[in-house]
Amino acid sequence: MATHNDKGQRAAGISKYCITFGLSLAVLAWSGYMLDYAYQQHSELLSAGAHTGTSLERLGLLDQEGAKHEQR
Repeated sequence: MATHNDKGQRAAGISKYCITFGLSLAVLAWSGYMLDYAYQQHSELLSAGAHTGTSLERLGLLDQEGAKHEQR
């Protein structure tokens, strides 16, 4: 990372490159968390749908898998 400016002077404090690098790491970590959260929600939704389908079959309200369409 750059610690000197274009005139050869030492930069004071945190450089813009350090800030950019830190922010990019934070965004990468946040993206990974959101991807994991979305996967967990998706699997819960699929599980709930499977449970509903099983319950409907057990009650005899669902004769066959798939949608029933009117004949044209």
